[in-house]
Amino acid sequence: MPDADESAEWSTKRREVAYHEARVVLETQQETASDVDDKALRTVQLVVVLVGVLASLGQLDISAAGWSLVPGLLSLLGSLVAGVITYSESDLYQGPNQEYLRYLAEGAAGSPKWEREFLDTLGEWIAENADEIALNGRLLFVTQGRLLVGVVLVAVAYLV
Repeated sequence: MPDADESAEWSTKRREVAYHEARVVLETQQETASDVDDKALRTVQLVVVLVGVLASLGQLDISAAGWSLVPGLLSLLGSLVAGVITYSESDLYQGPNQEYLRYLAEGAAGSPKWEREFLDTLGEWIAENADEIALNGRLLFVTQGRLLVGVVLVAVAYLV
């Protein structure tokens, strides 16, 4: 049985191709956002494990290692917070919501005007998703950067 995309009738081949390409982009954006979320979640899990390991190692003379231990722990905490924000930030458009579906259903389905409005809306969603993904990428960079700095500083504290 063909899916809805394959059986849809469009007024022009150009609009049909534009629709299919837009769907591919939206699906790819979803995969990209999911990958960023997974990396953020794994980073948060790693930070929690690291903090747990550090806590179980016992006492460390903070006066001797304080110059790098405290900033290292704060950096790990910052990584944890940034990772949670990164994971919770994703809110991409996947397709029409209930309100937009109702709008589409009430319009003149199959008319060139309807098709154009729908394609324009898909373009807007793609642009907004791209902005969201770029923000999440920057947040992930901060998350992982703070993790790296925290690990280095804590390692220095334990090695000194």
